[in-house]
Amino acid sequence: MATPIKEKPKITQLRRKKGLGNIVYSKSGDTLNIKLFSQEVKDRDKEGVLQGDYNGTTFPGAREWLSPVWIKIKNEWAWGGDSNDLIDLIKKMRLRYPKDHERAGQFILPGEKVEERLTYIADEVFTHPDLYGTYFLLDGKINLNHDDPKAKFLMLCQKGNKNLVQDKSSDKPENKYLAAGAKYELVSPKAQQKKRKEEVDKDVKALMLLAGLRGDENRLRATAEILEVPGYGEDTDADGIFIMLNDTIVTNKDTARKYGGKITQNRFIEVAEMTNEELDVCQNVMKAIRIGVIRKREKYILTNGAKIDGLADTLGILNYYLNIVNQKAYEDLLDAIDNKKLL
Repeated sequence: MATPIKEKPKITQLRRKKGLGNIVYSKSGDTLNIKLFSQEVKDRDKEGVLQGDYNGTTFPGAREWLSPVWIKIKNEWAWGGDSNDLIDLIKKMRLRYPKDHERAGQFILPGEKVEERLTYIADEVFTHPDLYGTYFLLDGKINLNHDDPKAKFLMLCQKGNKNLVQDKSSDKPENKYLAAGAKYELVSPKAQQKKRKEEVDKDVKALMLLAGLRGDENRLRATAEILEVPGYGEDTDADGIFIMLNDTIVTNKDTARKYGGKITQNRFIEVAEMTNEELDVCQNVMKAIRIGVIRKREKYILTNGAKIDGLADTLGILNYYLNIVNQKAYEDLLDAIDNKKLL
């Protein structure tokens, strides 16, 4: 009989966001430039051998103790879970009342109104000694195992401290203003690994599509024209286009307004995967924009004596003419391009 595979424990990492090099030490905005040296024999009077810049978030070996957090401005304990989480963890932590308590030695139970614990500054759970002086960040980080009830409890305490801790361990939308001021972040190593794999897969896909374009100069030029690659012109040779796409588009993870706010790499993949017919439509639309048959305005376009509302960027215009519903409009556009040539 096969032995069942044991599921790996869920881990959430709490870590400092910025390194020591982000510390500003003067009014002019100068930051620290810390160097790392090594010594075979410890000697504080000697400098040692330079190893390079030190990019750690704390001094090597530094510890920061982890504990529940009382938020004074709200008069409540920081908590990133719900009442059920609190009930479950109080039971699993098996914290005992202290010796000077009338219930000394007994386990602390959640109680009938567990949510009231969050607003009582002297609560026996949130102030319990077992939750202080045991867990600490080493070199700016700590892995908190969800199978350890106390570690999970402290993780949820930090998760609720939104002014100082940015929660990146889930896909929930973040408050960008709170995130900007946070000194720490919660991340899921497993989720980060998955995300990184997806990024690498996309990089490989984009590079393979680029390699495929190299053998078809017509598609290569069409792609460069549709993406409005900086520096591209009709006199640019195929090798030049290939290099331009590689250097400015294929691995570019920035968003672009002309692509409707999409990531540049994602838009490249979309265009490179178009059929020849779709590329032909897009090239004609780009030509219409270039020669003035289509005139862009802030929230609409003017073309062939008509006003079309709701088209604010190049991507929107291309998608409009790619839509089979607008086939008649596309045919009129081709006529307008031909008439423009005759002038």
